[in-house]
Amino acid sequence: MLELTATPTSGPAIPVTNAMVTVKELVVVATVLPATAIVGQPFNVTYQLNGIASIPLTATGIASGAAGVLSGNGSCTISPLGANNCTVTGLSFSAPGTVTITPSLTFAPGSNVEVISVPFSIDIVLPSYAISVVAPTSATVNAPFNVTLLSTSPVAFDVPLTISVASGSGGVLGGGAGCTILSGQTSCVVTGVTYSAVSNIQLVANTSVGGASFSYERGSISVVAVPVIPPTAAAQPIPTLSAAMIGLLALLLGVGVAVTRRTRL
Repeated sequence: MLELTATPTSGPAIPVTNAMVTVKELVVVATVLPATAIVGQPFNVTYQLNGIASIPLTATGIASGAAGVLSGNGSCTISPLGANNCTVTGLSFSAPGTVTITPSLTFAPGSNVEVISVPFSIDIVLPSYAISVVAPTSATVNAPFNVTLLSTSPVAFDVPLTISVASGSGGVLGGGAGCTILSGQTSCVVTGVTYSAVSNIQLVANTSVGGASFSYERGSISVVAVPVIPPTAAAQPIPTLSAAMIGLLALLLGVGVAVTRRTRL
């Protein structure tokens, strides 16, 4: 509160009425934000004053622009003990687009403070994931093999994926068709995949889920013929003699023995 008094510098004295004028403290507050943030992922905002606070000031951000919801603990307090800023951590926005955050200051009733707010904008973008196919170097025609689908970073939500043949021909992809990378994870495994022909093929993943930007890297696999195992040599049967041949052989042996005895005599 400032009291003003008018005093004539010349001429006769005139009645003077003092005037009371309220002088307010001018406070300029601006938001300091990162240039971009990912949908649903935390970011920080700092509320910066043009000078040192003389009273406690509570800073809050008001979001406008993109259709979505600003979530998190949205306020912090600038202390009058020499501070000129405070930071709110863990804010997030629920949809992509450009969001303008305008600072708002609250203070004790009756405080002589005039506030000028300087807004700042941040671009909220979709998360981006590159999904690659990790396959064995080779597999046999119609024999099952496993394929791993790998994300470059943990996904923010469940991502169901399917696989298909991106290049190569002559056969049909069968068995396991896909798998789901669960929220917070980086991979899943497709089991029991088969291919019905000899070919060099490339497999690629795909998803129909929204809420993110996806790119895909192929995985190569050589499908080879079933190896031919040469047959083992068959065992030769042991020769057998008929009853007549055995009788004849016995007769001959008997004659031979008799002749031998006579010779010795």
